[in-house]
Amino acid sequence: MKYCLIVFLFCFAVKASSKTQDTIATNIVYLEIAGNGGAVSVNYEWRFDRKFSLRLGLGYFTDAEYLHIGENVYYQTVAKYVTVPLLVNYFINFGGRNNIQIGVGASLFTGSSNTFALGGSAIGNSGIFPTASIGYRRQPKGEGFMIEAAITPFYVGSGTFVFSGGLGFGYVF
Repeated sequence: MKYCLIVFLFCFAVKASSKTQDTIATNIVYLEIAGNGGAVSVNYEWRFDRKFSLRLGLGYFTDAEYLHIGENVYYQTVAKYVTVPLLVNYFINFGGRNNIQIGVGASLFTGSSNTFALGGSAIGNSGIFPTASIGYRRQPKGEGFMIEAAITPFYVGSGTFVFSGGLGFGYVF
């Protein structure tokens, strides 16, 4: 408990000292749909520089598995997955609140299925996939609403990439 208090006070001191009139807000909490965290993820992002941030999220998605017999399709089971995306982002500002976002990192997928397949690559019930994020972000310099849209590819091995896209909505503080 003592260590948690020390870490909290340290983070509060860093946050308080990092906000001046000419810097941008450093904390972002947002919901992302269909991005690096699967179907939906809640993310925290810390801008530690005008051009760089660190993102950590917690996501969830389900995937129905079906049994095909001839022309008939039978529902078999629903696989449930928890995801943890971790990325470092680089921002190119092109006027006021407008930014190009380029991120690299990895997403951990773990689930209830015996065979997890992303892009046709079966890996068991969990795996870590290299991922990226390339897109547009509209973010105020101070506190306020943030929106982003990005292409979020995953590398699943054997030279295979799975492309997806994400929309994010959140608050900057």
